[in-house]
Amino acid sequence: MGPYDHPTAHEWVADLLDATEAGFLRQSLQPGNVELDVSEVEAIRAAAATVAAGLGLAMPDLPPEVARWLATHPRLNLAALLPLARTQLRRILARPHPDPAWTAATTLLLERLSHEVTVLPGCKVTA
Repeated sequence: MGPYDHPTAHEWVADLLDATEAGFLRQSLQPGNVELDVSEVEAIRAAAATVAAGLGLAMPDLPPEVARWLATHPRLNLAALLPLARTQLRRILARPHPDPAWTAATTLLLERLSHEVTVLPGCKVTA
């Protein structure tokens, strides 16, 4: 199950389309609860996948509307969200999940975000 496949992720994408800045992504990656509920976990996965896509590390199941949103917001500083996305993915992977496909997709996403990413010529964000 990819980061955009859960029904909560579908709602998250609809909310993303109304967002005008990266603050929505940061908010999704910083839930206020110590114990995360399903909607927060799925928002983290979708936000992390969106950050990855914006940095050129898109998962194959990137929804076209997310790709369009990223294309219309080219000046977002998504590299600044990279450490937070990695931390939160590690956090949710630390809890067991009953679906091996979900765990595999989330692990793959974390691996994508753990690669060195060239943000601007001469500037790098590393794991």
